[in-house]
Amino acid sequence: FRPNRTRFDWLSRDEAEVDKYVADPLCGFDVSVGLWLDVISGVQYAVKTGNLAALPRNLPFHMLGGRHDPASDQGQSIARLAAKLLDTGVEDVSVELLDDTRHECLNDLGRDQVMAGFVHWLDDRFAA
Repeated sequence: FRPNRTRFDWLSRDEAEVDKYVADPLCGFDVSVGLWLDVISGVQYAVKTGNLAALPRNLPFHMLGGRHDPASDQGQSIARLAAKLLDTGVEDVSVELLDDTRHECLNDLGRDQVMAGFVHWLDDRFAA
């Protein structure tokens, strides 16, 4: 994302949202090695085939990501997780990778369309 205004431009195309993140004292801190180890071990545990197979087969998943999100390998890690869920027998897995969207899909430009799509997905599965 060049030229960068901040070191957090990867989060969103919405400059106001990035500015809120930068101004928040609880955001943007340097992450310790211990935190990264916890995140990595948590992900490794979560995606073990036995753990995924324990999920209810009829539990629907809607996976959302940005095609310009470096944290998800431009959405590719989302697609890989979806494939793994389907391989373990989960019946309803959908993936929506949003063009021009970065890491925080609900804090990026076009958030209203993103939310409307998610509400539509929910209505299709859980309408009263």
